[in-house]
Amino acid sequence: MPFTPKQNSHATMLQAAIGLFAGTNQFELGLFTDENGVPGTSLATVTVTDAPPADSCCKLVSANLGTPGITLTANTQYWVVAKTDDVDAPDFEGIWAFTNFAFVAVHSFQPNGEAAWGIEQNVGGFAFAVNGTTP
Repeated sequence: MPFTPKQNSHATMLQAAIGLFAGTNQFELGLFTDENGVPGTSLATVTVTDAPPADSCCKLVSANLGTPGITLTANTQYWVVAKTDDVDAPDFEGIWAFTNFAFVAVHSFQPNGEAAWGIEQNVGGFAFAVNGTTP
């Protein structure tokens, strides 16, 4: 899923609403650059092993990117990517929860370094959050 920070910031955690259907509970969640409208180079990739059951509500997987985090440039598009681990978990079957509400909560960075939720109209997409700080 693409996102564009409004301020220079540091991403310290990725979260996504991904549930396990079957197989080995392991996949990769990463932060990527943009390459002409698609995910480009990996900035960070974390192995996730704790996806909740696919039929459970409202649980997120988290990928800690460490401190001080990954530097993000204002008004530059980045991508949160979930991908299978075909070597260590080739039997992983999961789903990334999709939201198609007319009003969707979105995460944004605030000047004090905290993140806050806001509302965007007519947005649909996979449920995710990028947490972090502003320099």
